[in-house]
Amino acid sequence: MKQRVALPISGDNLIETLDFCSTVLIVDTEGAEVVRCERRTLNCAMPSLRATFMVDCAVDLVLCGAISDQLAMMLWHTGIEVVCGLRGEDAMQVCNAYLRNDIARFFTPDFCGAFARGRHGCGRGRRFRGGRAR
Repeated sequence: MKQRVALPISGDNLIETLDFCSTVLIVDTEGAEVVRCERRTLNCAMPSLRATFMVDCAVDLVLCGAISDQLAMMLWHTGIEVVCGLRGEDAMQVCNAYLRNDIARFFTPDFCGAFARGRHGCGRGRRFRGGRAR
């Protein structure tokens, strides 16, 4: 299955929040393999423009540390899956772990940010797609 993944970065590192990053790593995947990586600059601060940027880049999935409720809802309504509550130094390690279904080790233990108030409580990360939590 082909998928386009976006991760907020600084250098090669995953940074804490999508809302304030200036660079996004766009990773094209096929199954569990990375096909292509590209760095894109985000020159917009407004959540609506950030959501539009992700749609224009044909992103299917966002892997991030934190995300505001407003931006998360905008992405969710466009059909972009959001996995938040992640931490890790190397963004590609986080992406590869997700592709191998080994992402649990990158979740922040005490994460209580956007969308973390669901039935599972804090510290387990969140995954949202198509209007419902999984």
